[in-house]
Amino acid sequence: MAWRVPAALSARVPAEQRGSGRDDVRLLVSRGCAVSHHAFRELPGQLRAGDVLVVNTSMTLPAAVNGRVGGERVVV
Repeated sequence: MAWRVPAALSARVPAEQRGSGRDDVRLLVSRGCAVSHHAFRELPGQLRAGDVLVVNTSMTLPAAVNGRVGGERVVV
C-alpha cells in the first residue's frame, strides 16, 4: 500500500515563500507510541524535562527519488 501526499500538502518551498510564517509550520511530537501534531508555536508547551529536541539547520536540497513499492510507483 503506497501513501500519497496530496500536491497541496507537499512543502516544495519554505513557509515564507508560500505566504505563511514560521509559526504556521507543523510539528510532530512523539511520546513512545503516541504521536500528535501541533503548530510550531506550540513547541514550548510540548517540551518536558528530559526531552530531546532535534534541530536541523542544514539547507534543503530540491530532490526526489522515483521508486516502486510492490507494483506502485512512489516518489520519495
